[in-house]
Amino acid sequence: MNLLLFIVALFPDTVVAAYGIGTRVFSVVFLPAIAVARGVETMTGQNIGADKPARAEQAAGLAAKTLFVILTAAGVLTWFVAAPIADVFTTDPEVVEITTTFLRYVALTFGFIGVMRAYTGSFRGAGKTLTAAAISVFMLGVVRFPIAWFAAAEIGSPGIWVAFAVSNVVGAVVAYAWYARGTWRDGDLTGEAVATDESAVDTASTDPTTTDD
Repeated sequence: MNLLLFIVALFPDTVVAAYGIGTRVFSVVFLPAIAVARGVETMTGQNIGADKPARAEQAAGLAAKTLFVILTAAGVLTWFVAAPIADVFTTDPEVVEITTTFLRYVALTFGFIGVMRAYTGSFRGAGKTLTAAAISVFMLGVVRFPIAWFAAAEIGSPGIWVAFAVSNVVGAVVAYAWYARGTWRDGDLTGEAVATDESAVDTASTDPTTTDD
């Protein structure tokens, strides 16, 4: 993300300002996706712990579909009111114009972010945190940054906006495809918990500073 900021900083201040406004709008729009992902994370952990991976998969699938519909609707709305949204943050007409372009390039891919968040949340709940991190790194470092670098050199600042849109779609596809492999089902969330509980009991029985409430 810092490297992406480096690319943005190569452009005039108006582009930098538009980038800042756009990413702030995205952070608000994606709050529901973050919240639902946390719920999926919990539900996945509970169901895998109960040896019911099918229920965990159903929860992740429902979350992905729901977020796709809701965030796509939000994206369509954002596409139509992109200029008024930009007007809230600045009175500079050039910044408003660039921000409007940025929002419209990315808005229709909001739903794909929801899909990716749902499945990476399920990965984390299954104890596959490295997989979730790998998907995020792939989306940002392997897809978004290189596209932004080369596209910006060819077509200017719209190349950065294209990189956002493409990486959102690719991130969702990769997350779904990886999840469909089913490797998350072998997550073991019980052994570590049992060991931790036994360790706590041993510590409490031998530590002279431990007292009952």
